[in-house]
Amino acid sequence: MPPLDPNSQAINQLAEQVLGRYQGPELIYNTTVSMSAVALVRPNNPIPLARALESIKIVWRGRLVIGTADYTTGIPEAPQSLIERIVIRGNHTRWGNQVLVDLSGATAFASLRCFQIRGNIAMNGTTLIGDLGSPLPSTGINAGAQGTYDLEIHYEIPMAPWGAWNARMAIPYLWREENFGNSLQIEVTVGDRTSLGTPAGGSTTTWTAFGSASGSPSVEIYGNYAMLGPLQGVGENGLVLRSEITASPALTSVSGATQLGAQLRKTVTTNLLLKTGVILTGTSSGVNVFASLSDVQLNGTRIMAAQKPIKDLRNNYATKAYYATKFGAFAPQGYLPFSWVEGGSIFAALRGQDMPDGAQFNIETSVLTANANNRQQWVQEMIYGGPF
Repeated sequence: MPPLDPNSQAINQLAEQVLGRYQGPELIYNTTVSMSAVALVRPNNPIPLARALESIKIVWRGRLVIGTADYTTGIPEAPQSLIERIVIRGNHTRWGNQVLVDLSGATAFASLRCFQIRGNIAMNGTTLIGDLGSPLPSTGINAGAQGTYDLEIHYEIPMAPWGAWNARMAIPYLWREENFGNSLQIEVTVGDRTSLGTPAGGSTTTWTAFGSASGSPSVEIYGNYAMLGPLQGVGENGLVLRSEITASPALTSVSGATQLGAQLRKTVTTNLLLKTGVILTGTSSGVNVFASLSDVQLNGTRIMAAQKPIKDLRNNYATKAYYATKFGAFAPQGYLPFSWVEGGSIFAALRGQDMPDGAQFNIETSVLTANANNRQQWVQEMIYGGPF
């Protein structure tokens, strides 16, 4: 069959037939984890790409019994905090070695809820754990209360930008074999009992298989493949990158407008997600979780370019409410989204690469609450290629 012209009428007719046809979650890998200590899950084989990949789903399943005594301190992002980190790397034929995803489990879980009506889910037995909102939950597993918890936690990571749910907009960003070959590797770091808060001196934690008093929890990795048919090789291929950055130094004192952390990267940017709260101390090495999340730690948060606001936003709640009307979702407590594609078009993305040499590109904010353990983190969602 001769190659298809991307601009032809035939390609448009085919697009209507195949775009948005997905396989659904197909198991790629599964293993068991003890949860007795922080551990790295790394499949021996690369992520298969015989078909174009639309999204990755990671599922943690297991039973936790907290006995003898409640935790001294629970955390708002339990149980999704049981996965500490998700990292995906690959060697792209055009852009070389890239870290495509580097997110904490809690942020990966919450991120979809910031840009769409329904986000990732967590179950306790057959009961859906309450949807992320404001405030976040503070009872049961979130309080580290004694009990038996049969937990199933889903983390879905799309290949296309957050908010780009139109199949036509998403197709340039699917992960394909012709771009990555057999180079895509995923690493999932799981935590331990301190990933849920601070155990009391007498608190016991027993980890077993889901629905059972024996065995071990499991980590499962699924791929959702696009059924592109004759469109498999059509379109400009692009790449979406998401890495979670911790501000260093953190803003811990009350202040007026102040630069937050390092410079943002000057490249095509679709979304930015800011996370603020107070970090939990006394956790095991390798465990980083928030003791609390806050919408009032910062205010007047703006994205600046060449010392001028790109979006002159002065009230963080007004910003959250604005994006809630655009994406149909009010971001969970402690999360503040910024978007250049809220109108539904990837072409509206910020062209960061066009900023002059030497121009600053950064986050500016005022600090309303002081705490030595204040923590600020952000994810800058960036694009290489595609229509740009």
